[in-house]
Amino acid sequence: MSARLAALARLAALVREAELATLAKAAAAREVVLRDLAAHDGARQAGDIADPRFRARHDEWRAVHRAGLNAALARETALWLEARDAAARAVGRADVLAKLSAGARRRR
Repeated sequence: MSARLAALARLAALVREAELATLAKAAAAREVVLRDLAAHDGARQAGDIADPRFRARHDEWRAVHRAGLNAALARETALWLEARDAAARAVGRADVLAKLSAGARRRR
């Protein structure tokens, strides 16, 4: 039984590492969108444009662009939350199986 637990613990450790890598990737993708939003907010404001027609078009473009960035942030945040939950489960499973496997080895 301890050999089976040890094999399960090794498999759970591999799954844990894969889930943590997925979480890191999701976090990085979310950070890209957050940086894009910060850059958008810090970009040139329409008030700097003298011609009212161009200012109105610029305001419209900024609103559409920001809406797209907000939608992207919502998608990336949802993916990140799912990855976080999956990683938490994988870490918990790996820890429990490692402890069970270590306990089975000590009992032999």
